[in-house]
Amino acid sequence: MKSAAPDFPGHWKVTRVASLPEVPPLEAHQLPPERSITVPPGRTVVVVNDAQRPTPTPWLLERLDIDWRRNDVTVAVAAGSHNPPTESELREIFGEFLDGLRSRIVVNRATEDSFLLAGKTRRGTTVEVNHCLEGASSVVCLGSVEPHYFAGWTGGRKSLVPGLCSLETMRLNHRLVLEGGAPGKLEECPVHLDLMEGTGLVGKWLGEERCELRGVNVIHHGGRFYGFSSSPLLSTVSELNRRGEEVYGRHLESRYPVVVCLVDPPLDRDLYQALKAFENWKSAVAPGGILILAALCADGTGPPSFRQFMEAAPALEELLAGADRDYSLGDHKLVSFLRYLKGGRSVFLVAGPGLPTPAVSLRVFHDMDAALEAAAEHPGGSARRALVVQDAAHLYPLL
Repeated sequence: MKSAAPDFPGHWKVTRVASLPEVPPLEAHQLPPERSITVPPGRTVVVVNDAQRPTPTPWLLERLDIDWRRNDVTVAVAAGSHNPPTESELREIFGEFLDGLRSRIVVNRATEDSFLLAGKTRRGTTVEVNHCLEGASSVVCLGSVEPHYFAGWTGGRKSLVPGLCSLETMRLNHRLVLEGGAPGKLEECPVHLDLMEGTGLVGKWLGEERCELRGVNVIHHGGRFYGFSSSPLLSTVSELNRRGEEVYGRHLESRYPVVVCLVDPPLDRDLYQALKAFENWKSAVAPGGILILAALCADGTGPPSFRQFMEAAPALEELLAGADRDYSLGDHKLVSFLRYLKGGRSVFLVAGPGLPTPAVSLRVFHDMDAALEAAAEHPGGSARRALVVQDAAHLYPLL
């Protein structure tokens, strides 16, 4: 269920960002029919997203011309460092395909599985990939392209790196976010460039002459299709990112004293995922202003590696000094948050009752009206001018 848009008192001047874009969706004849994408014979690994992304995976599975009864077909869930999907999440991911595929589904467990070394990037990321890829003659990565706050865009290369990699590979790649990154930006984005190189190493390790890496990706927003690509994996994002900007980018004439970010499922499940909305829209907040993040957070804080956000937040300088030698997955979100606060802006969180009080300066409310009342009394919100963004974890500002 989508987050309900807040009701502001009459003396507020409110601008609302449209969830759906102005560009039209694709028509049926512009999309591939069922079983129209040929997959070469031989051992095949089909890679799918977990339930943390709103990818229409069953629809994508239907496009592949594969006999799903084949014993040499493996389906890998690119869970990265996320928790393994629950039974209900597996049903959400696979739909009617689940029962027939269950015995051949592999879920990436970043701290438990065995991984094989594919190489090391020039930026120092050791690329360790899940053993399920070994010996594949075809790897087909199904995904969706959406803005990503430090890799530029999801999709394509992220299915393999970090989706089917070890925790150490993720740690080494994600530490590069401290050098910069923004949603919708690929040029000179260190995380993206490292992911591209890492995925290229996986291709070489598998044997480019005998194993095809293919990306079958969509731009799917609000239940509609806006883009489709079936191409070599390393080309997927570059083929779709311009269309993605039209779909997900929202032009703003100025920054706002108060920005209300409403996080829709599935990214409202925990704080770790919900903070993607904060990352996407923090640049839209005027100096001294407030970002109000509204997410249910029914599953709490998120992965254990992120627990420091709630329990003990070290100083920004301490985190940055130890980043190279002792970076932990999730530190980048804490660094970004502390940098934002240091700039004189504030963050309010409207969440369910089960979330503990965080160690960082994050005011937690369980009612939007209370958060708006506090914002009105805050010096940064005294102008009573607000921007409201529905589906804020997917949209991003163009300033």
